[in-house]
Amino acid sequence: MNVLITGGTSGLGKALARLWIARGARVAVLARGAEGIEGARAELPSLITIQGDIGRKDEVHRIAAQVELKLGTPDWIFHCASTL
Repeated sequence: MNVLITGGTSGLGKALARLWIARGARVAVLARGAEGIEGARAELPSLITIQGDIGRKDEVHRIAAQVELKLGTPDWIFHCASTL
């Protein structure tokens, strides 16, 4: 099972990452900040991380290529990214 979570380094996204990893899934998270990515990876060593901003059109193709390269085709996608 391959799971992709946007905004997966904090809050609901991180909780979902933890849950799916515990269930044996391969989990990739997408986040904008390197600091959040490093913190999530330290807590969840099997986590696959991708840095980028899904809200920027000029980054979408690069992010999609990284997802395919690092995770493969996602079975589930959870969108938890937001800007307050």
